[in-house]
Amino acid sequence: MTFRGEVLGNWQKNRILTPTIGVSLAIAVGMFATFETTKAQGTNPPSLVLYSGLDYKGPKVTIVDDIANLGSIQFDETATSLVANGPWEVCLGIDYSVRCRTYTGPIPNLESFQNRISSVRYKGSEPRVPKVDPKPVATPKQEELSPTTNKDIHALLRAKVPDSAIIAVIRSQESPVDKSATAIIELVKAGASEAVLQAVIGTNQKQNLGSKGPTQTAVPNPSEAKPEPRQVEQPVAQPTQPVSPVNQPPKVVGQQAPMATNTPNPSGPANPAPNNQPPGVPKPPPSGAVTAGAPPIGAQEAKSPAETTALGAASPPMKTPAASAQTPAVAPTAKASIDRANAAIRAEDYATARAILIGPELAQSVSAQVTLYQLFSEGIGGPKDAAAAAVALRRAAELGNPSAMFNVAVGLQELGTAASIAEAKGWYIQAADKGMPQAREQLGALQWAEGNHADAVENWLRVAELPAARMCLSMAYATGKGIAADMLMANYKIFNLGLNALRQGTGCVSAAAAAGSAEAQFLLGEWHLTKESGAFDPPKAIKLLTAASDQRHAQAAAYLAAVLDEGTLVPRDATGAYTHYLRAAERNRDVYGRLGEMALKGDGTERNVANAISFWEKDQYGGHGYQLGLVYAGGEGWPRDLNKAIPAMLSASKDDEPKAHAWLKALADGGNASAQFTYGEMLIDDFAPETDASGRKLSSDEKEAWRKRSDAQGLAYLRLAVQQNLPAAMVALVRHDNQTDAVEVRLLREAAALGDGWAMLQLAERHMMGWSGLAKDKTAQRVWEERAAGTGDRAILAQLGSQYALAGALTSNYIGREAGAEAQMNELYQLARRRYEAAFAAGDTYAAANIASLYDEPSYPTLDNPALAFKWAQEAVKTDANVIAMEQLSRHYEKGRGTSVDLVKAWFWRRVALGPRPDSNAKKPVDALWQKLSTSQRTTGERAMMACEMRSYRGCTI
Repeated sequence: MTFRGEVLGNWQKNRILTPTIGVSLAIAVGMFATFETTKAQGTNPPSLVLYSGLDYKGPKVTIVDDIANLGSIQFDETATSLVANGPWEVCLGIDYSVRCRTYTGPIPNLESFQNRISSVRYKGSEPRVPKVDPKPVATPKQEELSPTTNKDIHALLRAKVPDSAIIAVIRSQESPVDKSATAIIELVKAGASEAVLQAVIGTNQKQNLGSKGPTQTAVPNPSEAKPEPRQVEQPVAQPTQPVSPVNQPPKVVGQQAPMATNTPNPSGPANPAPNNQPPGVPKPPPSGAVTAGAPPIGAQEAKSPAETTALGAASPPMKTPAASAQTPAVAPTAKASIDRANAAIRAEDYATARAILIGPELAQSVSAQVTLYQLFSEGIGGPKDAAAAAVALRRAAELGNPSAMFNVAVGLQELGTAASIAEAKGWYIQAADKGMPQAREQLGALQWAEGNHADAVENWLRVAELPAARMCLSMAYATGKGIAADMLMANYKIFNLGLNALRQGTGCVSAAAAAGSAEAQFLLGEWHLTKESGAFDPPKAIKLLTAASDQRHAQAAAYLAAVLDEGTLVPRDATGAYTHYLRAAERNRDVYGRLGEMALKGDGTERNVANAISFWEKDQYGGHGYQLGLVYAGGEGWPRDLNKAIPAMLSASKDDEPKAHAWLKALADGGNASAQFTYGEMLIDDFAPETDASGRKLSSDEKEAWRKRSDAQGLAYLRLAVQQNLPAAMVALVRHDNQTDAVEVRLLREAAALGDGWAMLQLAERHMMGWSGLAKDKTAQRVWEERAAGTGDRAILAQLGSQYALAGALTSNYIGREAGAEAQMNELYQLARRRYEAAFAAGDTYAAANIASLYDEPSYPTLDNPALAFKWAQEAVKTDANVIAMEQLSRHYEKGRGTSVDLVKAWFWRRVALGPRPDSNAKKPVDALWQKLSTSQRTTGERAMMACEMRSYRGCTI
């Protein structure tokens, strides 16, 4: 069912003939959501809008084609709400590999899918617009290299943009940077200068922290990111950390050893733990960075004469220049060699490029060694040569390249001996000191395995943004090793981490789960139910998810319930599913629909029609309007009540919508006035179809003709309802049909006489404005308003409160210029307050924030009451996630109005009001408050925000 149907389902609110006078920000947000949805579901082609914030807030991306990896548009595991025009399937893993769900329409809170979607695809049959790459630009896949690799850089080269500007673009990281050998070669062929190539190779490590797997990338010393003069190269100083003697180089093994920028796996299952490593702690990385199988560097191999002459059996000694001496320029022959090598690459003569680059004059060139490493390891320009690649790798490390240092350390660690691991630690330390966060992450894993928990935690804290570090910090907080035990921190560190992170290893998460972290239990449970994980183990998953659900983890409860309900991965357990659905419902409205179905069928619980109705109503029918309508119509033994059945039908699901419409039409044709009114409104507000019954696309003229026919049919049904004296139909006919003033007033008076509050409001407005031939008459206006309030309808009461509040604000402009203006203003505000209070008592939770606003007005002494303003703001936050009330509370705590000054709570409520991902301008007031907090106050505020985020910003407290 479209959102349009949901609007009609609350038809009382849509019978106002003129725009609402005065509306709170909270209501305005709801109007925005309606607009966004209507806009998305109108006649637009199928599309999916993903928002980073709840309730359609924050940065967004519009998608019109399938995307197998949202990381390609930098929106992986980011969406928290969406608007789907047509059926769209969203999945938790890339390539649609993990747990998918199909959405149609607006979803203000993705609940269990929040911040976890990694791929999306369209599931409908409607034609789509041609594919348009959404911004930001997708990162090219390493395996799909072509002459357009690094297309932005290539475009700048073709446009003859100066090197300095190209380097600025590269450093800004706005353009994806591919640093594989093939990509570098393509850039050379495109005419990139040495300075540009150095900038590409030297791109900041952090750019690749989110990669899902190994990338064949070279990341040199950050100091080399600065563009060098094109004529000379500067040698790089030897690392100051001692390493093994150069005549006994470390044994780095591997057929193809990419310059890894992917995070090492501190807990991967690829290799058994060495004897000095206890089980359950991070293990050395698998052989993804350096692959086993090739002979070590020191092994005797037959080499070509050129290789033997250039490389020898080991790298020549590196000498550290004196600290006070200026770094000498590279000999001129190095520049000539680099130019010749680049020329060979442009000519695709890679064998010649190899021969040039192994020359001794380039032994001090990091970029030459990096390129050599890539050529040898990838087999470009000749056969793969693991030994030669390892020599180049070692030399690049000795020249200060942090990625090379990291890969040397990985090879040493993989050997598994005490001596090799000790030396690996030395290389990790050097790489970490040069700004490579993955090295610090892996260093922490080694320290943890040795029992040095404190130093391990210190290293992980310094790179706490990395997924593997987050997982291991969760373990540390959960176990209390190396840092004080703190389950809130343990859970928060891996909150919304995503399943892709577990591809780096599960050791730390397993330890956190065993120590009682509900988030770890949930994440690991999902992992063991994912066939592509390589760790598919449904019994273990059920045990973990049950433990998390027992701790009232809503996402775990919902997921576990769905698995037990479906019965595909494990034997179906309806009773268990119902139990866990109930737990999930405490914070996840998505499950109410299924609970209603189970209660109605007696599936997993005793059959209870009243419970089914209650569940569906709590979810505003949750797409079950047709079933609920049939129940209200006398089905399932429930007492017949068409006044409830008819509105319920308007909230049918898309699949049930044709049946619901047919049911309404049949009832309307049978003479039911309420059905005639509802079906008539639906026909008038319905959208024209895109195609006819045969699938032919309708023209704009055909759509307009369809609309006119639908409107005429709708008006005919409304007139039938008017003939039966249905007041709602009378008001609707005034709104939709062109009538004379006399007819309009007659219809409104007849409807008002029959007790319709909205007709009374329209008569009051006409007396206020002098419309429809009625004279301006404040007395008559007030009489009709009081009669409308007497109906007790909460929507009418809230409407009156807004009208009086706006009238009071307008009257304040005349204070000092017109006699009695102040008294009139105060009277209007008091009327607004009384109406809002009545609306709140009738169940309108938004009214509380409006009452707080009225009391929080120091300019008007008769209304200014800080204590009451504070009280009502608290009430608004308690009963509803009202942004206005949160901001009001923040101001009260900051200024000490109505309560004592509490800057922590002032900061907290203003921060909560901003939602998950506020923009920089919106954060400025929050940041200003933050600067006023002490260290202990910041800790208190941060912890409250952690709990709030894990509750999806619902029911937050401090």
